[in-house]
Amino acid sequence: MAPNRLARLVTLAVPHARPTKPTLIWSTLVMAMQVPSLASRMAAVGNGFLVEQMIRRISPHWRYTAQDVADAKRIVTNSAYLCDVTGVYRSLRRWPIQRGESYRLLMKKITVPTLTFAGVDDSAMPLRDLKKRASAVEAAFELVELKDVGHFPQRECPEIVNAKSLAFLGAGD
Repeated sequence: MAPNRLARLVTLAVPHARPTKPTLIWSTLVMAMQVPSLASRMAAVGNGFLVEQMIRRISPHWRYTAQDVADAKRIVTNSAYLCDVTGVYRSLRRWPIQRGESYRLLMKKITVPTLTFAGVDDSAMPLRDLKKRASAVEAAFELVELKDVGHFPQRECPEIVNAKSLAFLGAGD
C-alpha cells in the first residue's frame, strides 16, 4: 500500500492475495476469526482442545510445548489480544465480493525485494500458493522452503528465520 515506506519485505507463511486460492482449513480459520467472540468460544471448548488440534494440523512436525499451547490459548481467549490479532481477518469480510479501494490496493503488485518463508508441511497455506506469489512481486523475490516445518516458521525454526531475515534486511551493514 505504501512501497515508498519499505526498502524490503519479509513474510511468514502468508502469500500475496492476488494468486491465492484458500484451502478449506484456511477458509474455516478466516471465517471463525472474523467474529472474535466465536473464536474465543472455540478456543475455550474442552479447555483449548481446538486450539491444540489446529496447531497440530497446520504444523504437524512442530514439537511445541505446553507453554506454547498455553500462550496460544491465552491470546485467543483474551478479548483485547483477540481483537488485535483478528483485525486482519475482519478486514477480509467483504473481500473479494466488494471490490472497492481496499481490494484494488490488495491486488497491487509488490514493488520491493521480498523474502518469504514457507513450511513445506503447512496445511493452512500450501507451498504451491506461496510459489505463485512470485508472480505478484515485481522486485527480487526469494522463497525459503523449510522442510519439516508447518505454519509457524518463526517458532519452529527461529534460528533459520532470524539469520536469513537479518541477512536479507542488511543487519550489520
